[in-house]
Amino acid sequence: MGYYLPPKSYLRPKPKVNFKQKIITITTASIMLVAASVIFTSLYLESENAKADAVVKNQKVNDLIPVPLINSNRTTSETEPPFDIQFPVQLAYFKVIKDLHSLELKWSTTLEYKNEYFIVEKSDSQSSFHEIGRIESKKSNDKSSDYSFIDTELSSGIFFYRLRQVSNDNKSTFIALEKVSLNNENNNLSLYIEDVGPQPFDKYFNINYFTEREGGVSVELFDKSGNKIYKSYIDSDKGYNTCKFIDGHKLTDNEYTVRIANSSGAYVKKIKKKV
Repeated sequence: MGYYLPPKSYLRPKPKVNFKQKIITITTASIMLVAASVIFTSLYLESENAKADAVVKNQKVNDLIPVPLINSNRTTSETEPPFDIQFPVQLAYFKVIKDLHSLELKWSTTLEYKNEYFIVEKSDSQSSFHEIGRIESKKSNDKSSDYSFIDTELSSGIFFYRLRQVSNDNKSTFIALEKVSLNNENNNLSLYIEDVGPQPFDKYFNINYFTEREGGVSVELFDKSGNKIYKSYIDSDKGYNTCKFIDGHKLTDNEYTVRIANSSGAYVKKIKKKV
């Protein structure tokens, strides 16, 4: 029995697929597609920019809308407060320094904004205050400033001192309150002013004072608003001494306060000037 053999054409092997060649072909096609896309996009953007330029050229200057600058070099206006300001005055301290016949209020500010002056008020009941002096602001907005005020109207009892700040728009704020107990019944003084004169003075006046100890004594002069306008240190002998103020012609107020002090205490006395 014989076998049927198909024609030789049916016995030919199938050609093998070249995968490397296929990968190269696909990659090349992808690159060409991306390149075509980039070229098309570039041509499109150039076309749109050309249209925009044509619109701007045909537009009037007055029709253009200016774009505001966000990061400009604008400086803060003098009418605008610093960002860390909450009150017109930032107070560092407010304290009372008392002696037998002298009381000095001292305070310091770390920053002031539009501050015109301070008002010192006094009360013996903590409810009814009256003004006893005004101190002009030094207007040192960017640094600390020191102030002082002398109260010469002293008597025994408990008193309250209040500090008020007044801005240049006449608005005021209470910024400090201190309580002090005074006793002026002790007559055993180790330092005191016997007298000042002549009263009233014109070009000069003498300060006659007594001290129980030898050494330095400070002499200060305050105007009627409580501003310290003069201070000097002199060496004193034990007992009675005299010092002379010779610049009276430079003074313009009608009343002043003289204060002497050393380590034993302080004493104040008022003097009037011819007007």
